[in-house]
Amino acid sequence: MFQRGQAFDVFKLLIAAVVAIALLAVLLPIIYNIIMIGQNKPTETAVSLVKDSYNKPSLYQSTDNVTFNESDSLNAKTIASSSRILTEDQVCVSAGELSGDPNFSDGANGIVQYSGKSAKTVKLGIVCDIGKDVLNDFSQYGLDPSLIPSSCSACTSGNQTCCVILIQKR
Repeated sequence: MFQRGQAFDVFKLLIAAVVAIALLAVLLPIIYNIIMIGQNKPTETAVSLVKDSYNKPSLYQSTDNVTFNESDSLNAKTIASSSRILTEDQVCVSAGELSGDPNFSDGANGIVQYSGKSAKTVKLGIVCDIGKDVLNDFSQYGLDPSLIPSSCSACTSGNQTCCVILIQKR
């Protein structure tokens, strides 16, 4: 007598499944974007640091966490051109406290490259000052001046403003 109604229950279940899949398709990208907000990209963060620190000579600043993913890098040329404040030779990048980490290159060529397979969360530090005063600033904040690559001679001598960006453990 009620055989026709039993088929309707299966149809309602099918409709519920289709609606659930549609909701997931809409919500998953939103959830992914929320999760990714907390993971700052190294280059974008470095550019913001340069813009903020340029007019604050001798001040050491550190960021919140930034995440290096496979093949991410800090490139002095990219940071300089994106900031539109400094030239490439006025930006120095260093692997900093992670110089001994085999997944980070040393920054000697103006690029710190991350080669790890999994994401690595670190902090970035920056000091902007006149080149001849940068070493004193490092000493003042308890930073090891040897963390500045030898290729960054403009950032350790001279009278032009320079920014040294280094990676720190979090």
